[in-house]
Amino acid sequence: MNIEKRNFWTLLFVSSLFGIAIGLYDFALPYYMKDKGISYQGMGFVFAISFFFVFFVQIWSARISDISGRKPFYSLALLFSSIFNFLTPLSAKLSLLTLIKTLRDRSCHSGHNQFGRFIRECLKEQVSLHYGEDGGIKLLFPRNWYCCSGHIDA
Repeated sequence: MNIEKRNFWTLLFVSSLFGIAIGLYDFALPYYMKDKGISYQGMGFVFAISFFFVFFVQIWSARISDISGRKPFYSLALLFSSIFNFLTPLSAKLSLLTLIKTLRDRSCHSGHNQFGRFIRECLKEQVSLHYGEDGGIKLLFPRNWYCCSGHIDA
């Protein structure tokens, strides 16, 4: 197996684990917030602030990764996402939870955006053959946790 294919399968595996973590976190967070006594209005606040922050910051994400390098940027995004995942249970206050979720979502989306570029670099001639597989896997793993929610909650 040549180095490009090995890099592709490594990235695909990491992306799959990343997708599972994203889906599990997004699935479990509202239950965690409900358990901590946060109102639905508070939950809406947390998700809205996170969404707007990520939306506006994503504009500069590609530029920053071009300056700093894609691999370090992707690695830091994975690292920070993991750190903020582990910090979430330590935050019972709405303001701290909002900050942690916002930074975590920012890290997740930064890593997600870099992945397509890595695929093109790893499989120069065969991008069209594998790009759909990667896109499907990135969407499949987080969505599996959403589909499970009806069965778990019932």
